[in-house]
Amino acid sequence: MDKTDKVKIHADLSPGERISLIFEEYIAQPLSLEGFKFYKSQSKFKRDVGPFSQQINISKDKWNRGDETCAFWLILFVYAKDYNKWHQLYYNKLPMNDIIFAESHYHIPNWTSKFGKGKYDFSVQNNLAVIEEVILNLKKIAI
Repeated sequence: MDKTDKVKIHADLSPGERISLIFEEYIAQPLSLEGFKFYKSQSKFKRDVGPFSQQINISKDKWNRGDETCAFWLILFVYAKDYNKWHQLYYNKLPMNDIIFAESHYHIPNWTSKFGKGKYDFSVQNNLAVIEEVILNLKKIAI
């Protein structure tokens, strides 16, 4: 599928609703097979793996408007459940948080994209190709 094809899904919805619904309908199921739960109201996926918690946040562009701009990017987090306890014991104070990794998808070296580095935009990019690419990269990098 070519990135220039104009396949659009739910183009009649507001950008926030559109992004959430596309993630719910197309991306939640493949990620649920890997143990992720989708929290639609918080625009995130989350799962626990041993002493770690993985979270994928869907950040929506503040300039989104109708079908002119419907942009988003992903921020991947890894939390260490016991980090606060370890930090308190080792440094005798609590850390600012228990995040051990946090990065936007377009700063992750192995994230590959037909659409260039940066945000995805459902208003100008083939929606099915974006969905396919996001799932592929998440399975390759985050899972």
